[in-house]
Amino acid sequence: MPRIRNSIIGVRPIPIGKNSTNMTFGIVEQQVFSAPFYTVSVLAIGGGGGGGGNDGPAGAAGGGGAAVVVDIDVFSLQSLSVGIGGGGSGGSTGTGGGGAAGGTNGGGTGGDRGGSGSSGSGGGGGGWSGIYTGSTYYVVAGGGAGGGGSNEGTANDVVSPGGGSQPNGANGTSLTGGNGAGYGGDGGGGGGGGGGYYGGNGQTNLSSSGQASGGANYTNGSLARAVSTTNGTAGPTSGTAADAVAVTFSGYSGTNGKGGNNTAAGSNGIVIIRYLGGQRGSGGTVTQDSLYTYHTFSTPGTSSFTA
Repeated sequence: MPRIRNSIIGVRPIPIGKNSTNMTFGIVEQQVFSAPFYTVSVLAIGGGGGGGGNDGPAGAAGGGGAAVVVDIDVFSLQSLSVGIGGGGSGGSTGTGGGGAAGGTNGGGTGGDRGGSGSSGSGGGGGGWSGIYTGSTYYVVAGGGAGGGGSNEGTANDVVSPGGGSQPNGANGTSLTGGNGAGYGGDGGGGGGGGGGYYGGNGQTNLSSSGQASGGANYTNGSLARAVSTTNGTAGPTSGTAADAVAVTFSGYSGTNGKGGNNTAAGSNGIVIIRYLGGQRGSGGTVTQDSLYTYHTFSTPGTSSFTA
C-alpha cells in the first residue's frame, strides 16, 4: 500500500450569509490534500573502459564500471532523469593519432599512439550511470578507466582502475574523465579516465607506473539511502578482460560495465529501477515478476522515469 504524506494546500472561507450587495464570511475551512509516495530501489552500473591498442604485446584491459544500489522515495508523477554510461572504445595500432573515444556520459579519450614506429593508442574511459534532476544528483556509479596502449612505453604495464578507484585523482569537479596522454616517441598512449562524480584523471605518466582513474561513485544522503557500493574490477595488464562487477540485485543477472580487452570496447552500463507490486511508473523496458515491477534502462545517454 502507498504511504501518504499530508500537505495543507490552502484554506477556503465559507460564506454564511449574503445579499445582492454584500457578502459575510464566517468559518474558515481547512483543505488537506494527500500526496502518495512510494520507495524505489535503484541499481546503477557504470560503463566499462576500452582496452588499450596492441603492438605485439597486448594493451592493458579497461577497468570495469562500479555498481551502486540505493533506495529513493518518489512522489506520484515525479520525473527523474536516468543517465546510462557507455563503454569506452578500444584503442588501435599504428603510427600517430588514434586515441579511442570515451563512453557516453563522461568517459575520457584515450591518448594517441606514438608518432614514430608502431604502437597502440589508449582505450577510452567508460561513462557514469545514475539518477538526477537538473543539476541535483541522487546516485552516480563511476565508469572504468581505459587501458593503456603498448608497446615500448609503459602505459600497458599497469592495471586500469575500475569505477570508484582513483589513484590518479579526479578531473577537478567535472563529471567527465580526463584524457590520456599521447606518447611522444614509439610507445602506447595512456588510457582515458572514467566518468563519474567526479570523473577520474586520464593516464598521464607514461614513463613509470602512472595510472588513470576510474570515475567516482556518489550517493546524495539527503535524497537517497545507500544500500551497497562496489568498485569496478581493475583491468589486467595481460590483455585478459576484467570481470564484470559482482552485484546481487533482484531483476539483474547481466555483465554490464565489463572492461574491454585486446582493443575491444567496454560494455555499456545499466540502470534498473525496481518497486513492489504492479506497475505504477513509466519509462524504460518494463517487466514484472511475482513481487516486483522493473524499469530497465540500457541504452547509453539520457532517459526518464516518471513515478
